[in-house]
Amino acid sequence: MGARLPAVGGRVPGQTLALIGWTPEGYVARKLGLAAFGAAFLPMLTSTLTITGVAVPVTIPVVGSVALAVVLFFVVDLIVRDHAEEARAQMRRALCSYLDLVSLRRDASEGPTVALERAAALGEGWVFRRIRDALVAARLAGEPPWEGLRRLAADTGVGELTDVADIAAVAAHEGASIAPTLRARAQALRTQLLAEEEAAANTASEKLTAPVALLSIAFLLLFLYPALARLTAT
Repeated sequence: MGARLPAVGGRVPGQTLALIGWTPEGYVARKLGLAAFGAAFLPMLTSTLTITGVAVPVTIPVVGSVALAVVLFFVVDLIVRDHAEEARAQMRRALCSYLDLVSLRRDASEGPTVALERAAALGEGWVFRRIRDALVAARLAGEPPWEGLRRLAADTGVGELTDVADIAAVAAHEGASIAPTLRARAQALRTQLLAEEEAAANTASEKLTAPVALLSIAFLLLFLYPALARLTAT
């Protein structure tokens, strides 16, 4: 849950900050620091222009500094959102490998609990570390490992972890063979991630179309300007 901060009158996205490795204090410091920079930048620029002899109306630095401070204050939220989306994407990509590892452990006739823990121990990187920590926390609490995965899914917003937990729970309670299911889920997740990356690439390409078109028009006008100027003069 987010923590209330009366000092800034806002709500700190605690789980999102934990996902990207920021502390609430660092989050607030960044927001206040950027807001202070925005509030001071235009007055400092105006003072410099005044010294050089350029007259600037008083309303411009006053209104501009307030607007810039507000914009920069909320820019931090956009940065947090973008970092969190990238972190979740990394978790989903690593989860594909984790599913494959768990399925291999199950093929070796290991139980669901052992397979989940040993597969997590084989991986490297911060995602596997988070999975290991969740499994250890569940074991210390006397809970099955899939409960730790469910909590990790709730904390990070990666719902695919809940799918893994449900599959493992079914195997533990019913003794079902889950290796094919895990491999199929990993393949489906890879297909989903590939589709999302292709969609993001297409969106980025479309965003570049308008600037490129405007630049082409500008070059065309620049190229045709001498001829149009002579034609107008005659």
